[in-house]
Amino acid sequence: MNARYFLEKLQSKGYRNISSGIDAIRLYQRRLRGADHIVGVINCVGACPFTGVQLNAIADNLAAVYRTHNILFVVFSFDSYDVRCALEGNLCHWIYDENSQRLIVYDNQPGEFFGVDRMLEQKQQNPLTQYVFTCNNLIIAVNVIVFVIMEAMGDTGSTMFLYTHGGITPFSLFEDHEIYRLWTSMFMHSGIRHLINNMIVLFFIGGSLEKLVGKWRYMLIYIGSGIIGGIVSQLYYNGIGQDVVCVGASGAIFGVIGAMIIVVAVNKGRVENFTLPRLLIYVAMSIYLGMTSTGVSVSAHIGGLVAGLLIALLLYRKRGLYT
Repeated sequence: MNARYFLEKLQSKGYRNISSGIDAIRLYQRRLRGADHIVGVINCVGACPFTGVQLNAIADNLAAVYRTHNILFVVFSFDSYDVRCALEGNLCHWIYDENSQRLIVYDNQPGEFFGVDRMLEQKQQNPLTQYVFTCNNLIIAVNVIVFVIMEAMGDTGSTMFLYTHGGITPFSLFEDHEIYRLWTSMFMHSGIRHLINNMIVLFFIGGSLEKLVGKWRYMLIYIGSGIIGGIVSQLYYNGIGQDVVCVGASGAIFGVIGAMIIVVAVNKGRVENFTLPRLLIYVAMSIYLGMTSTGVSVSAHIGGLVAGLLIALLLYRKRGLYT
């Protein structure tokens, strides 16, 4: 359930859209048993745009115009606690937590509202579909499977072995024109530590980004950032005259982080447990550690990060949870 799907349900039940004059609220009205019922839908992925006092004032204006006190606001959010704190004092709102996919009705709120509560109820999604069979987990699984197969075939710590099985170098890309290596190198890792470090970051950030932007947008961000990061790294090494073998998902993962920065920035600096300062500090620390360590392609990190920022700017709009 998300705000867009709920609006479709309201319309299917005979509610009609009425003008609110406020971009952040969608109002729907239905006349039942001689009285008007009004449902306001607020979709706040980041911070709630209203306080309880402001929402009460809006409700009072609606009551005066439509001569009814049957008014309810349904707030969709990934952070129900922040919404509850922001709307403290308002007695006519429910919160739909998009993280847990459940309706939250506090003790001082109406327990039902002319069947609207039933519209918000839905069968529990299959946990396998919701949490296991995601694009992000599929990408992680592919990386792990590729590593296991390659480790069984030889030594993933050997640069020659990695190059023979799909690693990329400036010469292979610009002289031999083996473009396929931009793809194969994205799913290869030089040792178990390299794999684990990348997959941990991808697991915690990628899954959240996929929920926020949708499966296909997420795949475009991941793959696009990985390829662009690979190109940038090869241009860099070609420019300094080093024919280095490069492998790893770091460019794609930094693209995911860059996209998350855009999503958080668009949503006023916070989405779920991600804040803009935390993400920026993580990026700065990662790049610093990469620059002071050996065997790390910082150019791929930076190329992937910039690619993720740009792709997210093109694809992402503040609409809450994509279906």
